[in-house]
Amino acid sequence: INFIRTSHYPPTDRFLDLCDEYGLYVEDETAVCFVGSHRTAEYYPGASESAPEFTERYLSQLREMVENHRNHPSVIIWSIGNENAYGLNFKSSYDWVKANDPTRPVIFSYPGLVPDAVKATDILSMHYPGVDGTMEQYGKVTQSFGYPGMPVIFDEWAHVACYNGFTVKEDPNVRDFWGMSLDRMWQQAFAADGGLGGAIWGMSDETFMLPAELPG
Repeated sequence: INFIRTSHYPPTDRFLDLCDEYGLYVEDETAVCFVGSHRTAEYYPGASESAPEFTERYLSQLREMVENHRNHPSVIIWSIGNENAYGLNFKSSYDWVKANDPTRPVIFSYPGLVPDAVKATDILSMHYPGVDGTMEQYGKVTQSFGYPGMPVIFDEWAHVACYNGFTVKEDPNVRDFWGMSLDRMWQQAFAADGGLGGAIWGMSDETFMLPAELPG
């Protein structure tokens, strides 16, 4: 492991201190998630991507993240959100970061929802390619973990084998095969022109210790 994405909110300063010390690369992500997406109904206020009354909320927490973390050498990428529909508030977010820290690239997911004439990302961020790295997501297409004219990082490219409990129940041996499929992905991404690698989602067992008498 040499890369960590802090989805879907900025990490503690202590975490970044450790990343600085041990030489880990970090994608630092602001807390804007699932806006205007297929999950919108589950998240208040829903589709706020172009709502002017929410612009300052987008920018204030983004400013906080960048200003607090910009002196950590481990932070190499700013992320302005996770799996969102594109809108004017994300354009404002991208423009603010580029004006205030031109030294680092910016990621936006989903990039396929950004109009072709608009600049809102410096690295293509695609989620969950197959083992051959060829996928289509909202009109963007990668081939063999690469994309013409822009580097690609699959900052969600595999779940740990325990993340989807239903899959483990269907096929307990997925735990054994998971490492083999990940190796196939990495070897091909390593050879790809402009393929930067990927981030594993979850990275912990989906097990939670809860009090026996928990209201609700």
